[in-house]
Amino acid sequence: MKKSLLSDRGFSKYLSLIDEIINVTKMKYILFIAMDLALYPFLLVLFIGKYIKEKIQIAQLR
Repeated sequence: MKKSLLSDRGFSKYLSLIDEIINVTKMKYILFIAMDLALYPFLLVLFIGKYIKEKIQIAQLR
């Protein structure tokens, strides 16, 4: 059984709502971190690819 984070403060009527808000907030942060971990390497690869492409085009013009 899951224990409420605010069980000893007398908020028994609102515990499930407060716990739900806390869980949603945690999930937002987890989703944000996951998006960062997925997005930044992809953007880095695109940036490096663009840089290499520009260098190749400059070398071909000479």
